[in-house]
Amino acid sequence: MMWVISILLMLGLSPWWLNRLLQTIVVRADTGETADAIVVLGRGPEYSEYRTDTAVKLWNEDRADHIFVSGITDAPIIIKSAKDRGVPVTHISGETCSRSTWENALYTGMLIPPQRASSTDKPKILLVTDDLHIVRATLVYRGFGFEVIPYPVRLKFSMWRKHIFREFFVLLYYIKSGWIPKPPLEQYTAAKAEATSKIPDWNCFIEE
Repeated sequence: MMWVISILLMLGLSPWWLNRLLQTIVVRADTGETADAIVVLGRGPEYSEYRTDTAVKLWNEDRADHIFVSGITDAPIIIKSAKDRGVPVTHISGETCSRSTWENALYTGMLIPPQRASSTDKPKILLVTDDLHIVRATLVYRGFGFEVIPYPVRLKFSMWRKHIFREFFVLLYYIKSGWIPKPPLEQYTAAKAEATSKIPDWNCFIEE
């Protein structure tokens, strides 16, 4: 039995099955409903093309009127690529200060254009990220008060294998830190205050 468990862990199958189980619980089936905005999360250059394709597809299907891209290195790349594929400059924006999923949600809440957010307390977003990351991202954004329609981008299994252990342990870390299901009020208040001063200094917001 120990050999079997060891082999499963080496292959990444135990975290894989856990992630799949969480997806069935957290990620509801897409019903085609519209949202206030399409929010795209950066995860590195190897993921950018998948996300751009999906965001532009959803925008062309009129699922939302605006695309907001979050990620310190990925946002400029995805925004430029989406514009090259026909998304008007007035329908896409983003931020380049977030360095983690938690900060993605923080800066999205602070910088998504007000006219793209719902008039209710819970802006509805189509959340675009890879299917390995979608569970953690959905839980974090819900904790920040968003109504989330998860829209996972399917990855090749080779990419899953490359990152499955990291995602598994980061998810555990988020839960242990109390960032899931909802950020602690004191921590959130401090992070928001820090971000408020960083946004103008770092020119975080991207908008033409």
